[in-house]
Amino acid sequence: MRIAKDLPYSTAFENEQLIPENLYYDSASDTDSSRSVPVLTMQIQNDDESISTGRLVVLTIWAIGLQTIWSVVMSHGTPYFTHIGISPAGISLIWMASPITSALFQPYIGAVSDGSRHPWGRRKFYIVIGTASTILSILILRQSIIIAVWLAHVFGAEPQGEVVRTTTQVIAIVGMILFSFATCPLQASLRAFTVEHCPRHQQGEATAWVCRPIAVFVFVITADIHPQIYSIPILSLNQRYTVTERDAIIDQGTQVGSLAMFTFAVVGLIGNILLPFFVCAPSKILAAQESTRLRTITKLFKLPCLTLTHAWMLSLLLLGTCMLAMAVTTHSCVGIMLGGLMGVSWAMTQWAPLSIISTDLFTREVKDPELGQWTREEETGTVMGIYNTAIAAPQVLAALGSAIIFGILNVIGITDQMRWVLGTAGLPAFVAAWLASKL
Repeated sequence: MRIAKDLPYSTAFENEQLIPENLYYDSASDTDSSRSVPVLTMQIQNDDESISTGRLVVLTIWAIGLQTIWSVVMSHGTPYFTHIGISPAGISLIWMASPITSALFQPYIGAVSDGSRHPWGRRKFYIVIGTASTILSILILRQSIIIAVWLAHVFGAEPQGEVVRTTTQVIAIVGMILFSFATCPLQASLRAFTVEHCPRHQQGEATAWVCRPIAVFVFVITADIHPQIYSIPILSLNQRYTVTERDAIIDQGTQVGSLAMFTFAVVGLIGNILLPFFVCAPSKILAAQESTRLRTITKLFKLPCLTLTHAWMLSLLLLGTCMLAMAVTTHSCVGIMLGGLMGVSWAMTQWAPLSIISTDLFTREVKDPELGQWTREEETGTVMGIYNTAIAAPQVLAALGSAIIFGILNVIGITDQMRWVLGTAGLPAFVAAWLASKL
């Protein structure tokens, strides 16, 4: 048995003619290399070697950047589109661009990056392209009015006329569509990059670190907004502003909804931080974990009966139950509690699916050496793209389903329509729990 000369994995992967790291040769003679036949049992990361927490943070810190960008666009997008004169129906169609492009474009980007032989690596080139395109799209969105006025000046049109207004709308729509496309290679490549640079026994921990910055971000912005809901000094100082009963009810509903969101964010943050310490790895990778040196404090908190798939299934059952309870409850305090409990499911859903997928990629490589880890690893980008499709496609279906339910309830004459939508939304959660139990 002869071992090929070690080469950096990234170098070997970029050149098909080079021998990848840890690729073993089964030869009849140690001196006759011409008769050597490669056996593909390559491993990216030594299973006994764990990467440090600092490196995990560096590999996953991109999540808070993406979350910040999406939060800014989602929170300011609708007011901005309304300001430039786009109708509500048009705004709804604009927001449909993001899940549609994610569902269709990300798997393609993942497949293309899997076969890339760029000198920078399979992922880095698409990360740079996605980042530059995202920045460009945000600048186009931000400066759409200025660009329209400049174009009007160049072509001699009236700077305050209908032409400028229409041009502004077109530029903003183009910027939003470009933003939807730009985030696809960025998100797919970053996820694949994270998976490929972590050993399989740390895939769950890496996924947890992806979710923790998001949870912290949601908690911070929610904690900052919540107290402002109650401060209305203008109304308290100026007696000419009268509050009708309807306005008071709307204001109370806003306060309750804000408190529910704050509770949801707090529970989600706690869940993202603590749940990984209690949940055990899937049984298929326990053998890999036994060969590693686990932290003593982590062992103390692990619950042997609570595997990752079981915890995800239970969280989905909790989500479905809370959604059904939301449909029948009449007390705001109960609604706030139910909203907080949903944070547990949100934390698990942010973490569990990606962790299961990433660990399964590495587990299959070890268990089926005849296929070779080379082939399996080249599919990481495609798998991550399909994973994002599984996230984005249901958003389109949920929007269409909710619109159909609202339409039917309008025809029937039911005014309290949100109850029915929430109750109906709880049913897919039970189906998802059943599917999770089959993993």
